[in-house]
Amino acid sequence: MLKLLKTLVSSILLVLFILCFLIINNFFDFLANVLTTMQFMPSFISLFNLKSFFTVLSFLFIITLTFLFGRIYCSFICPLGFLQDFFIKFTSLYKKNSYKYFNKINFLRYGILILLIIFFISGNLLITNLLDPYSIFGRIITDLIKPLIIWINNFFYESLNKSQIYLFIHIKLEKINLFVIFTTLIFFISILITSLLKGRLYCNSICPVGTLLGFISKISLFKINLNSETCTKCGLCEKKCIASCIDSKNNYIDQSLCVRCFNCLDVCKPKSLSFNILKPKPQFNLSRRHFISNSFNYLFAIFLTSFFPLKFLFGKSIPQKFNNKLIIPPGGLNIKHFSNNCTGCLLCVNKCPKKIIRANFLEHQALQIMQASINYSYGFCDYECNICSQVCPTNALIPLSLSEKKLTQIGIVQFIEKDCIVVKNQKDCGACSEHCPTKAVYMIPYKENLFIPATNTEICIGCGACEYACPAIPKAIIVNGNSEHKKAKIVKSNKNIEKVKNNDFPF
Repeated sequence: MLKLLKTLVSSILLVLFILCFLIINNFFDFLANVLTTMQFMPSFISLFNLKSFFTVLSFLFIITLTFLFGRIYCSFICPLGFLQDFFIKFTSLYKKNSYKYFNKINFLRYGILILLIIFFISGNLLITNLLDPYSIFGRIITDLIKPLIIWINNFFYESLNKSQIYLFIHIKLEKINLFVIFTTLIFFISILITSLLKGRLYCNSICPVGTLLGFISKISLFKINLNSETCTKCGLCEKKCIASCIDSKNNYIDQSLCVRCFNCLDVCKPKSLSFNILKPKPQFNLSRRHFISNSFNYLFAIFLTSFFPLKFLFGKSIPQKFNNKLIIPPGGLNIKHFSNNCTGCLLCVNKCPKKIIRANFLEHQALQIMQASINYSYGFCDYECNICSQVCPTNALIPLSLSEKKLTQIGIVQFIEKDCIVVKNQKDCGACSEHCPTKAVYMIPYKENLFIPATNTEICIGCGACEYACPAIPKAIIVNGNSEHKKAKIVKSNKNIEKVKNNDFPF
């Protein structure tokens, strides 16, 4: 019954997670906000940004759930866990999966967690960005699954249109950084192979969230308990355990590794396994157990208590290399805040209707790998849109109302007169002014009845509409990013703005 419940819940959540990343509308935007807030790492980071009371409740819910039932999060809530279970289930269709007890890589998972803690304390999310299970799942959907779905859709669109069957619409396949795809592909293939061969090996050898929750799971109220008096040592439970946490020969279950898949309960014929609050007998040396348990409990306590003061006090002295080509999305506040809180899940990349938010791969040294930035080569920031700040699960992009977003200056316009069409070709243009929503770019008389752009940086919000519209090569008007977002002045009137002589676009 428990296994069926787990399969049902995880399957529904997996589908919902995928839809939240793929579909842009009010319902799925709201649902994405709810589901992502329930993820461990985003909810933990959000605690220090005071995103919402719901964030605090979500984090406490995960911790309480683990104290009560063990690593239920890993089987019921974590989307990367669902994905691995899907791969494992797929493998079982053509071969019998058989697993063995395996706990010889504790040094690896504990080492990764300690490394993550050190990076966290110093205000660096590199390890989190690379290994957080939710963020990995988000990148797999964004960089691999979504482009594949679009390619399949366009294939059927072109094939059926030839027969005058119009069931599909063409969807533009956006360009993706090859290094970003390659990095995501490496993680995807690694997780796929380990899932097919060793079950939840990633969860119990690399995943820092799994390791952290494993500490709590050791003392959870409900456990998978093995009755040694009725156990026949057939080993069937061990073979079916995708977490490789059951040592059937010694009647031992490693509660820190158990992901609560409940496979063992289904296959145990004498019903020697149960999920209840009965305390199991000690299975190994008591002093050794206390030493290990206390050591990592202290580490966990240090992690929780030290992260806030050290990250936000010591973190202020960390230099951030910034160049004005880097533009962070509205709500990012400043480079330090954004880079210290973005886990690179790429939900904002998926939700951006103009597709200008892109994953970073060493293009900007001030950002970590896979953190997002704006690229106006693909479009411009819609004046009437604030969706990216509404869906960010970690508050790396703080929620902005539409009125607040319209006054948030993420960059400043720069006009390069020598490259302008009007100057080079002695021909009217005005594309930049026509597209500017605040009229920070406006036209003034030039010569011989021509008009040339002029700028007012006080009311510019850095939306990039002017840069994207500019037909000149190289661009005659660009946006330089602000390392710290500012507030633009409210546009009161456009008395000084001259209209372009020709109302039609000249090209």
